[in-house]
Amino acid sequence: MMHWLLFIVLSTASVIANAKPLVVGVEDIKVLPHFYYDQKTNHFSGFTRDVFDAFGQYQGYEITYRALPVKRLYNELLSGKIDIKYPDNPKWGSADKQNVSVNYSTPVVAFTDGLMTLPENTHKSLSNINSIAFVRGFSPWILKSSIEQKTISISETSQLEDAIRMVLNHRADAVYLNVASAKWQLKNTLNKPDNALVFNDKLPNIVDSYYASSVSNNKVIIEFNQFLLNNKKLIQTLKNNYDIN
Repeated sequence: MMHWLLFIVLSTASVIANAKPLVVGVEDIKVLPHFYYDQKTNHFSGFTRDVFDAFGQYQGYEITYRALPVKRLYNELLSGKIDIKYPDNPKWGSADKQNVSVNYSTPVVAFTDGLMTLPENTHKSLSNINSIAFVRGFSPWILKSSIEQKTISISETSQLEDAIRMVLNHRADAVYLNVASAKWQLKNTLNKPDNALVFNDKLPNIVDSYYASSVSNNKVIIEFNQFLLNNKKLIQTLKNNYDIN
């Protein structure tokens, strides 16, 4: 979609003839506009793809994307089998990382994860939310106590749009997901206005950032940080084109 923007990067850095291999581990789920792995075609796309393709061109890397389930992706990171994991966050998987030194980049993009409901239900408090839907692998850990106490029932789906449909069809009270992704799915996949579901900031939510991480190669994190610093206009243009704040 945005590969023409790579020319902006190439104008500020020389192309290295013999590209170095770099393996970027990504999640094998669809969270557009951030990232989308198509299992049928083995194709990875979205904002993340454009950022790392640009980084590869800028720094002279030949990037291979390895899409894996979340748990296995962490195992690959911590064992040094992938060079970079994205997205990551210092708060994620903390128990698994206790005995491993993980290097994080500067923040790449901010995100908001939370509960979205039908517009007429935005007045509801958490005690009035009886059921939630979410995509498998996108665990709503901020609702862990409510789920364990069974005050909230859960429905897991394999696709994000199916979780959204459950709320639109009154089969769940709320959907827990990335807010930017929900708006993208409503508009581009479900042919609905992006306000067909509304984010309720009064309910539990997370406002944080996505980072890149590495165990085996701190040098590449330093290079990636420099790339982000030197190409702020490119990153902002990509955010604008993908409707990411």
